[in-house]
Amino acid sequence: MNEPKSPDETDLRAERDRLRAELEERQKADAGKKLANEVALMRLESRFTKELGARGVHFDIVDATHLDEGFIVVGLGPSVLHKRFIASKGDEEDVAEFVEPNVKYPDKDKYLEIAHRRPGLVHQAAHKLLSLYGLKAKEVSGKA
Repeated sequence: MNEPKSPDETDLRAERDRLRAELEERQKADAGKKLANEVALMRLESRFTKELGARGVHFDIVDATHLDEGFIVVGLGPSVLHKRFIASKGDEEDVAEFVEPNVKYPDKDKYLEIAHRRPGLVHQAAHKLLSLYGLKAKEVSGKA
């Protein structure tokens, strides 16, 4: 025979059910966000492929959606920016000066807000740019 449940067990089951329902709601919201981010990434890639050329060659995208910061698109700028960066000390200011003029999306003000909140994203963008400048150098020299 089942014994009557204690008030503590009843409370725990009710709390578990409530927490499980909250988790399911968060998972549904996360799935919606993931889909929206996927569509946004596809739109950006399509747009910048048309405007600049191939991703990974002429532009690249930093995915910061896991931080709720969206995407940052960087593209090749004048080679003098790369040369200046390579000749620099490579401190935070140098990295910022290298990345900022090469940001194609979002707009400058939005990018600066993101960079202020998440300086690590600036470094991710710099790595993407260094790769792009390397690819461009190979293309120009005919060794691609």
